[in-house]
Amino acid sequence: MTDASTIETMTVTDPVCRREISVADVMAQEDYRQWAYFFCSTNCRDEFRREPALYASSSHISNAETDA
Repeated sequence: MTDASTIETMTVTDPVCRREISVADVMAQEDYRQWAYFFCSTNCRDEFRREPALYASSSHISNAETDA
């Protein structure tokens, strides 16, 4: 189990703009093919929704990890 202070310092990469952002700064999330994707803005999320297969790659965390 991960404590709250560890989660606040974790980072993810927005799959659209490739910006590294802290989990605390995530502005949007989208699930696609059993993976959770995190975004720096709703604009990046909306772009992802238009062509998710284009952006779906190594920038994801499994839903099982986010449900912990």
